[in-house]
Amino acid sequence: LAHQAGTNLSQAINNNVDDPIAIREQLRSLEEQYPKKIATVRSDLSELQTQLSQFEHERAVAARVVALANNDLASLQNLISQGEEARGDSYRVVRVWHNNAKLDLEEAYAKAEKIRRLRDSYASRTGELDRDMGFLKQQEQNWQ
Repeated sequence: LAHQAGTNLSQAINNNVDDPIAIREQLRSLEEQYPKKIATVRSDLSELQTQLSQFEHERAVAARVVALANNDLASLQNLISQGEEARGDSYRVVRVWHNNAKLDLEEAYAKAEKIRRLRDSYASRTGELDRDMGFLKQQEQNWQ
């Protein structure tokens, strides 16, 4: 029964294949191409993983900058509030001490705005990196 099934299968293949020699040659050609294609895919995957690692590092740095800027901004805003209270309704000059620098209130406002812009820029970069890393991780999963 097994022999008959094998014979039937072999006949079915031979009946549907016009030129078995050409098929064998195509299979040999594909066999030769696989190692090159596999090497190319491995190389591309390695490059993608390297880029993903760089993005992860860059994202960690950007997130750290955002955290530090938030701390500086909170501290400076607290000092500005205290300076505004000390000045009250008068026009006297009030200075605050921030990061080893004396600042009048106008300078403190400008410094706070500069820190806010820096923080927002790095926060935006963090979002962009998250999006790009999502794409790279999806590509990595598709290749594995």
